Amino acid sequence: MKHSIRTRLTAIFSILIVASFLICLIINSLCLERFYLVQKQKSLEKNYVKLEKYISENRNITDIRSEFESILHSSGISVILMNSSGKALVSSATNDTALRNLFFEAILNQDRNKDNV
Repeated sequence: MKHSIRTRLTAIFSILIVASFLICLIINSLCLERFYLVQKQKSLEKNYVKLEKYISENRNITDIRSEFESILHSSGISVILMNSSGKALVSSATNDTALRNLFFEAILNQDRNKDNV
């Protein structure tokens, strides 16, 4: 059976587009999530060490806040800095209570309200 060149080209390009889409889908589902998580973990660890070093060298809350904000803007992470009693000292969120409660629920598996802290 003879097919025209237009039909063959249409079929070839359709197959190539579908194959490209499937390859991208497979790569995204198998590799990129793991890559993203590893990169975020490295970024968090690097920024934690950087901030911890800065805090140990500097006790002025204004200086700590400016360094904290520069780290947040450069890395795109949401962070809350709390004292030992759980009070938010510096936060990247506009609602630090919600971020603090999310931390306690996710990490410590506790439901802490502002009144309990």
